[in-house]
Amino acid sequence: MKLNNSMALTKKQTSKNKWWGPIIWTILIFYFSIQIVQLVAPIIVSSLGNRTPLMLTLLGMSLFPVMFILVLLVNRYYYKRSLSSLGITGKEFIYKYLSGLGIGLILLLSVYVVNFAIGSLSTSVNNQIIWLEIFILFLAYVLQGFTEELLCRGFLMNLLSVKLGIWPAIIINSIIFTALHGMNNGITPLALINLTLAAMFFSLVFYLTNSLILVGAIHTAWNFLLGPVIGMAVSGGETSISVFQTVPDMQKSLYNGGDFGLEGGVIVTVILTMCCIMIYKMISKKNNMLHG
Repeated sequence: MKLNNSMALTKKQTSKNKWWGPIIWTILIFYFSIQIVQLVAPIIVSSLGNRTPLMLTLLGMSLFPVMFILVLLVNRYYYKRSLSSLGITGKEFIYKYLSGLGIGLILLLSVYVVNFAIGSLSTSVNNQIIWLEIFILFLAYVLQGFTEELLCRGFLMNLLSVKLGIWPAIIINSIIFTALHGMNNGITPLALINLTLAAMFFSLVFYLTNSLILVGAIHTAWNFLLGPVIGMAVSGGETSISVFQTVPDMQKSLYNGGDFGLEGGVIVTVILTMCCIMIYKMISKKNNMLHG
């Protein structure tokens, strides 16, 4: 596979030649983001007069704005790269973002419907929901999903692809993405496999579309719908505010993922594997058309 547009820009714009450099930077960005949050969080918590579930949830997600800023700083001032080299362009922004949200919706609903059909979970409406809180959480998940894709795909994958090639870049960034989630609550071997498959799916979609906007929207839609809408754990993280309240049958945790959430179940394994194969075939078809 040849470099896509953002990868080609990355090759043109940066002169750094150590393939392991982006991996070190990714780890450092993640580490220092955690340290900054741990330094500031106690101050914020102590100043909160009323520690509502919303405020505590947002505080728990405060890692992402810090990480977002650090990635952009390292990308701009160390690697001398533009936003376009990250796959960020304003062209067809709304169409790409809405398309990504739609794809994420279809993926999540596919997994949920199968689990619901086999009776591995039960769902009820939360009658005490405050819609303003749901909207605020959506904005938080927009930043969360985009930041994870910015770090692992736009930053890490593109830099690795220039030095090592497309497939090594996909595999390495997927392993690191999985490792960054490896200490989450409820983690299981199957959940680790699914996290790697998810990362490979995001990587393939990013390579095919050359759009961090679209892949970030898919990531956001999945996490937001799984957590604040359906009311299940997101990669092991508990959801305290949601439109629905969904309870997994722990005797069927092989299917619903148990405490880790749907991402830890075999239904996700099957669907993500199928999606990766489908996207790869689309890439192959596109390459054949370009060079045929």
